[in-house]
Amino acid sequence: MRNSEGKTPRELFTVEHSELLKGAKVSTKKAASSCMTIASLVTVVMFAAAFSTVGNNGEIGRSINRRKNLYQVFVIADAIALFCSSISMLNFLSILTLHCAEDDFLKSLPLKLMTGLSAFYVSIITMLIAFTSVFFLTNT
Repeated sequence: MRNSEGKTPRELFTVEHSELLKGAKVSTKKAASSCMTIASLVTVVMFAAAFSTVGNNGEIGRSINRRKNLYQVFVIADAIALFCSSISMLNFLSILTLHCAEDDFLKSLPLKLMTGLSAFYVSIITMLIAFTSVFFLTNT
């Protein structure tokens, strides 16, 4: 239906809320940029930790702790953290490169943002699990 000016509700909403759209674009890109910075730091740390074996006994790529349960927890948590932080970085990068049209705020952008944040939180939790397991592994 059209109003007295001949505009549909969608057209009226677009005109009335143009400033809100501009503000949403800026705040969304700012949040994605901040989260991407932290996710890239987690990715770098987890990548470095993956190749720093705990308690190396001199053999190439062999750890004296590889049969211990805590070491296996470390390896699995490190791999999950690395994978999830990479997913998070890619989602936030796709948000930063997105044009952010009005229709993107309905489905595409919230989905990308929630996927990126979920992967980001999982990577932080598994990073903490990996560091905790290494702490107990080196102090036992």
